[in-house]
Amino acid sequence: LNSFNIYSILRNKQNYKDRIFALKYEDLVTNPKDVLMKLMDFIGLELEDEQLDPSAFGIKDLNLNIEKFWYDEKMYTQKINAGNISKWKNELNFFEKILVNIILSKRLHEEDYKVNSFYLKLNWVFFKLLKISKLKTYNWKYD
Repeated sequence: LNSFNIYSILRNKQNYKDRIFALKYEDLVTNPKDVLMKLMDFIGLELEDEQLDPSAFGIKDLNLNIEKFWYDEKMYTQKINAGNISKWKNELNFFEKILVNIILSKRLHEEDYKVNSFYLKLNWVFFKLLKISKLKTYNWKYD
């Protein structure tokens, strides 16, 4: 939610709105060439073939220090594929899925993702209760 909030603030600020290019992961992995062409055009550079095949580079080739917590070399150098879309649904238990859907539903809806209206209602209730409770929630703002 913090990332969504920062993104929302920046995209609406006059100084930043023309410097932000938003893309959906699902679009990137299902149609990488078109999405990357738009991105590269946005930043004023040419699309290079290597950008469409990150597996061509190893971590050593790029001289990167990848933190093992998020990525291993196999994950980092895999070909672009749509196989990871909705992967999170298989990695969370029933209650975690419900909680994620409640907390993120409003923000996902704002980004044109299909969201069940029931979760949007629960999101509203959740954040109202959070506000009433005065729990420290960092930047989990509803508005």
